[in-house]
Amino acid sequence: MEREVNRLQENLAALLGPDWARDIHGSKLAKRCQELLSKLDARGYFRQWVSNQEKMLTGSLVRRSYVIDIKKDIVGYYAIINYSREMANLHSEIDMLVKLGFQVPRTLTHFAQETRQQYPYASAARTALRTYATIIRQLDAASATLVEPQLVAIAEQIKLAFGNRRVKWDSKSLVKWITELVSHVEALESRVYNLLLLRCQLDDRLHALSLANLGDDLSVH
Repeated sequence: MEREVNRLQENLAALLGPDWARDIHGSKLAKRCQELLSKLDARGYFRQWVSNQEKMLTGSLVRRSYVIDIKKDIVGYYAIINYSREMANLHSEIDMLVKLGFQVPRTLTHFAQETRQQYPYASAARTALRTYATIIRQLDAASATLVEPQLVAIAEQIKLAFGNRRVKWDSKSLVKWITELVSHVEALESRVYNLLLLRCQLDDRLHALSLANLGDDLSVH
């Protein structure tokens, strides 16, 4: 778009002469062109983008050692992965900017490479934590007792992300921690599914039994 405006000004200069912008009518058009160019200043937008990303980077580095965060809503506390959508998209944005000829600061490109490598693990952990949160909010007290070993295993796994020996994004044990977290959540999901299946089968049998008893009562009468 910026090139189109510059081409328009060149065409006006070729048509009306080099002093076209000093003309009464030409000056108004020249002013509008400059206003449009200022709005289309890609370098200004790029500087703002770099500023925003550096602020995000600073905030991320402050919490860099934490793989997960603990949040609270009206229901209670829950765990989320410490990996934002902006971090996931950063590498693609930088690739596009480099292709357009912009020089992205090395700190941002290095950070983007790190977050890109972490994305598969972050995605797996996010899915596991969401599944876990969904399940525990649907469990009643009786069902929670039946899956207590699985719940305890997940809680202990999450605790490893905190404390003095907590798992970090750059820890060698990160992959092992996420793999075990996913495994524990899958075990909980499987256990809950089997319990629901058994409950449905029991309900069906009780219903069939009640119908049979009702039939017996009717036949007696």
